[in-house]
Amino acid sequence: MSSPSRVRVVDPLQPYAAGFAAELNQQGYRHHAAGAQLRLMAHLSRWLEHQRLDLSEFDAATVG
Repeated sequence: MSSPSRVRVVDPLQPYAAGFAAELNQQGYRHHAAGAQLRLMAHLSRWLEHQRLDLSEFDAATVG
């Protein structure tokens, strides 16, 4: 498992990655669990970028 600090989140979610990691830490997530959540965030961010979706367009209908 990679360290949460080594997970690279690209735009559009990149501005939120550090805060998300800090919140996971504050909530007591273990190192590997926090890394898994950040990897999921990174995957979602790449998907949003690939779909050319703005965060304002990301809603329940888009997820469905």
